[in-house]
Formats: sequence, C-alpha cells, structure tokens
Amino acid sequence: EFMALLFYLEVILMNIFTGVYYGKKYKKKTSALILGISFVIIYLLMAGYRNTSGFSNDLLYSEIEFNNINKGVHSNYEFGYILLIKIGGLFTQDFYTFRSGIIAIFLLFLFWSIRKWSPSPHYVIALFSSYLIILSSEQLRYFLGFVIFEIGLCILV
Repeated sequence: EFMALLFYLEVILMNIFTGVYYGKKYKKKTSALILGISFVIIYLLMAGYRNTSGFSNDLLYSEIEFNNINKGVHSNYEFGYILLIKIGGLFTQDFYTFRSGIIAIFLLFLFWSIRKWSPSPHYVIALFSSYLIILSSEQLRYFLGFVIFEIGLCILV
C-alpha cells in the first residue's frame, strides 16, 4: 500500500513540477519521458486495483456482468458497453485481463487527446491523477465514458 501511495504522489508532483517548467526549462524529450512514466504509473495503479477492502462492490458486479454477458444472459447496460464486453470476451474469459486491456487502450486515447489539445498536458494529467484516477480505478464504465466525453469535448472546442 505504501508503494502505491508513493507512486500516486510521485505522478502528481512530477507532472505539476514539469508543468511549471514546461517550455521554459524542459525540452520536448523530457516532457515525453515524463508523459511516458506517468502513463505507466497510472496504468499500473488503475489496472492493478482489485478492491480487496470490501468498501465497494462495483468491480465484483462488473465481473459478474462480464461473465453473464459472455454466457448470453440479457443485460440492461448500454449497447456500446455490451458490444465492448462481447468483443473482449472473444479474446479472454477473464474479467481482469479484459479490464487491463481496455484500460490500456482508453488510457492511450486519453493521453493522446490531452497531448494533442492541451497547451501544457502535465497540468491536465496532474489533475486527472489527483482525483479522477480514484474513481476510474473502481468504476470501469465511468472511465470509458469520461475518456469518450473528453475526446468529444476536445474535438468540439
């Protein structure tokens, strides 16, 4: 737990510090390196989360829904999410493997859009890491919806 907290604080502080000096002191290579390190740390924090505390059962219910949809049971979730689960079910029958793959793909989309549309992407990543990573680790549908919303908002603006 201490290492996870240390990495969590490291990604926030590293991006704030780089954001302050972005364009002044740091070059593009350093900025890209910080973004790469941030991606790896955020991915490990999100994909490695398993909720062993028992405070919330969202991951448990998502796993049950994943197994039910792949068995052919009707679901009331959104059509796009059901389609994503069915496509994921073709590649794996393990919910956590599916979740890790989806987190990696959508995190790539998120970082791509932040880097493309933000004048200083490090502030955005620090803000995402400071709060939204906690919600996104537990609630997969929330994270997927947030990434789609963020990309749409960037395109609209």
